[in-house]
Amino acid sequence: MKFLAYLALDFISIKFLKAGSDGIEDDLKHVITDDECFDEAVSLLEQFSLVKRENSKHRDVLVMHRLVQAFLQDEIQMQILKETEIQRQWAM
Repeated sequence: MKFLAYLALDFISIKFLKAGSDGIEDDLKHVITDDECFDEAVSLLEQFSLVKRENSKHRDVLVMHRLVQAFLQDEIQMQILKETEIQRQWAM
């Protein structure tokens, strides 16, 4: 989910994700490149209404609600701030 939070939320192309999988860490790369694993992950996210998969003969995309994206981006920023503060405290 964190990975998807910074992509175009209305149109996350699955073809784009698979094509760019070489540039990401191995665990996430495995999920994206293994079709069965990817379908399971997307299905789980759909069960919680975090993303929606739209299939048509012209495109296969994921759609994320704006509020879900905003929440994830805020959580990531808070995590970065906490980690920075911990590092600062230990550096003293």
